[in-house]
Amino acid sequence: MAPNEYAPSLCGQTFWMVYVEGAANPIVKHWDRRSACSEAERLARKTHKPAIVLQAVRICEVAQPTPPIQWTDLYV
Repeated sequence: MAPNEYAPSLCGQTFWMVYVEGAANPIVKHWDRRSACSEAERLARKTHKPAIVLQAVRICEVAQPTPPIQWTDLYV
């Protein structure tokens, strides 16, 4: 998998993102901490705002699609 590419299942793989207050939400996943820290330094210099490195620690996924709702008429 290429760096910063979407991973359909991230089970067992941590990643980092960089957040700058007042900027858009982070969208780039860094697959190693060093890359995220380098990006944080770049953004802090560019924006003159603190850049916060966030690490993913838990994942919540739906194991299977939600079952469809079935209606049954009780009177006809």
